[in-house]
Amino acid sequence: KPPARASSSASDAVGDLLSSIQKSLFESEAFIHYLQVVTGCRIQPHSSEVRRFRPGLDYTVAHHGQLSKESWLSSTLTFVDDTSKSKAELWQSEEVGGFDCFLSADKDGEAATAEVYRPNKEEDNDLLSICAITNTLNLVLRGPARMHFTKYVSASAPGSRWDIRAEYQVAPESDA
Repeated sequence: KPPARASSSASDAVGDLLSSIQKSLFESEAFIHYLQVVTGCRIQPHSSEVRRFRPGLDYTVAHHGQLSKESWLSSTLTFVDDTSKSKAELWQSEEVGGFDCFLSADKDGEAATAEVYRPNKEEDNDLLSICAITNTLNLVLRGPARMHFTKYVSASAPGSRWDIRAEYQVAPESDA
């Protein structure tokens, strides 16, 4: 089930604040210039969104439609309740989900997906997993035949995972 907007006024306020950051930062020329400097890539903005993953309800899916011949820069600013050591350890354990996972397509160019994600060391299609840590900006250069998803946040998670996610198309001459 895709991430949804919250209905409570406190959640609406958080969503509104993150939407403001999305527009003033992620879509700004200054931020795009910063990303070009730190990555060495020429990029063009493509899409951005504010997302909330509620415990026991929301996730994203890696799918064939993500496969592209171009490279993409994924930028994600994440917020979770990791205010205590036990909560931080729970998010970092990946036991409650909410982490970002980047996968490669299988040898036939098809998506290497499953109903339930379990890393398989023999197939080695799990390129990168990034735990949810609050106030962190993750930048991932995603090459052709690469997919991304955010793991289901379990009902035992200490709270929702909020993020601002943006995708930038990498100009072909700057592909690595």
